[in-house]
Amino acid sequence: MSSNILLVILDSVRAKNMSVYGHENHTTPFLEDFTDVATIYRQARAPSIHSIASHVSMFTGYHVNEHRCTEHESQINTEQTIWKTLENNFDYSTGIFTPNTIVASASNLSECFETSVTSSVEYHDRVSSDERLFESAFDPKDVAVSEGVVKNIKRSLNHQRPIRSLLNCGYRSYLDQKEKNATTNLEEPAETYVDAFSEWHKTQNRPWAACLNLMDPHYPYLPDNEFNRWGDTELKSIGSSLFEQGPLSQTILADESWWKLKSLEALYDGGIYQADQAIKRLVNLLKSRGDFENTLIVITSDHGEGFGERSHLEPSVRVVDHSWGINEVLTHVPLIVKFPGQNTPNQIDKPATLTQFPTAAKSAATDPDSDPFVPDSKLVFSSTYRLLEQDAKKFPNKDMSNHVGPWLAAYEKKEDVVYKYVRHGEKTATIAIQDAQNAWVVTDSVPDYAFTAFETMGEVDIRQSGTNQMTSDSVEQRLSDLGYLR
Repeated sequence: MSSNILLVILDSVRAKNMSVYGHENHTTPFLEDFTDVATIYRQARAPSIHSIASHVSMFTGYHVNEHRCTEHESQINTEQTIWKTLENNFDYSTGIFTPNTIVASASNLSECFETSVTSSVEYHDRVSSDERLFESAFDPKDVAVSEGVVKNIKRSLNHQRPIRSLLNCGYRSYLDQKEKNATTNLEEPAETYVDAFSEWHKTQNRPWAACLNLMDPHYPYLPDNEFNRWGDTELKSIGSSLFEQGPLSQTILADESWWKLKSLEALYDGGIYQADQAIKRLVNLLKSRGDFENTLIVITSDHGEGFGERSHLEPSVRVVDHSWGINEVLTHVPLIVKFPGQNTPNQIDKPATLTQFPTAAKSAATDPDSDPFVPDSKLVFSSTYRLLEQDAKKFPNKDMSNHVGPWLAAYEKKEDVVYKYVRHGEKTATIAIQDAQNAWVVTDSVPDYAFTAFETMGEVDIRQSGTNQMTSDSVEQRLSDLGYLR
């Protein structure tokens, strides 16, 4: 009998901040219990550092250097995905449940599924843009970075048209509040999509395969109060102020607010805890309906998140959200798998890759494989072409040349140590990785064979040209609000 398949992607969650991987804050109490009947992969790696590239790899089994889908609006041939294979060849019902704008609206990845439940939030175009009451007077939008009420008043009073400038400031405040009210529910909580999955699951009368992408830990890091155990009101205020200034990476680099970025990690932990509790409800749902034993449950992430950590290879490069680099905080992700019929714990310390998900899913549809996430090849790969050169130009006051991709990483285990071989331009390094919490540079050289596989990876015919599902300004703005460079 074919097993059901459930892929749960905790968007932007790095292994480093999960207590099940040794984080000091107790962010994943349920997953810690869940590993009593599941397999935990201690050295799993995401294919890339951002959603579109990693999702395409997970859905197709191709490495990023093969599919080259690195733009948020990438279109692919959906027939080449595991979801269409399961539907067409194995008679599976398929469904995706997510508020992820990249998956649901910018790209065509949601078209891989028979059923697609995506964001129900009515997301409005920004009304504030350059609109003002008086063109010839000062407006807060005339400065690149928000300076606050006091400085805006001083600028207004020093302007040749002070009354009109003050009125512009008042009107701007009104528009900003109106905009904030329209976008408060930037991403709906996991519970919304667990509920949607639950309703869909009730109707299934044949094997099913589903994907839930949950955005609770994603920027702008706004966990519900009951899960916000490590943050406080002041931190939420800092987060809101950064959110209002525009894309996170541009805002941080504009005024070097690294301490602000680091402080938001406490809110991020709350988002992980919130997602952990949603998974608890999801697993209990499957148990109550008798589907737990016969379901392949894969809990992972598409990439991690950065809070100012420096690159081992390029120390001048600091990671902001998941905009560039190949830092371990971006690639070392959780992977916890409950195989059909498994009821005892297991731990895998070899490098594993999410690119193997299609292999695991096919095994569940036919004959279970004992360890499908560890490839037969000697190495596991991660790569990214971010930061793109055109994006680097969006930082006029910064030299971003050392941020531009590609960044390449290959992993292998020798004896009891996992080594990461990393390349950026002409620079290379070998990094020893003990676990999700500890890594250090061993040497600035790499073995000759480390990047041979990248050189032999040919592009596959999977990308399609054409218009994406939604090209409206509102989708563009939503991506910007989520911290992406537009």
